[in-house]
Amino acid sequence: MGVLGLHEETWLLKRLEGVYTFGQPRVGDESFGRYMMKIIKDHDVKYFRYVYGNDIVPRLPFDDKSLFFKHFGTTLYFKSFYGGKVMEEEPNKNYFSIVWAIPKYINAFWEIIRSFIFPYWKGKEYQETHVERLIRMVGMIVPGLAAHSPKDYVDVTRLGTELVPTINE
Repeated sequence: MGVLGLHEETWLLKRLEGVYTFGQPRVGDESFGRYMMKIIKDHDVKYFRYVYGNDIVPRLPFDDKSLFFKHFGTTLYFKSFYGGKVMEEEPNKNYFSIVWAIPKYINAFWEIIRSFIFPYWKGKEYQETHVERLIRMVGMIVPGLAAHSPKDYVDVTRLGTELVPTINE
């Protein structure tokens, strides 16, 4: 979308109704975010960032004074039971925090258990493969890595609470 704006491809931007990202990392600084929000507003494009649980990728690169990376747009944040809320930024935005260490490991352990009980609870179509469960085990070493799986984002779209954001920032 930024490239379309840079090249003044307004004919295409006018046809673009929405952009939805899933587990998107930070892609620019504050001025880039303001530029993108101007394009979004000028062309009336809906822009939403989906973030699932402790997914590590949306929290990279770090949001601090030396790297300058920032998110822009509305965040649709979902927890492990797929309950969601509209937020400006996902919780624990910089991932490496002593305060969040224990909850991340507890959640990673819960997601392993959930991978076994989910098919009985929600239906056979939610059965995870052995590889997906192995990735969840790796999530016990690096919490948040397994949460970036496409399966969790697909399940967010299938099971997540319906959110109707009223604003694009």
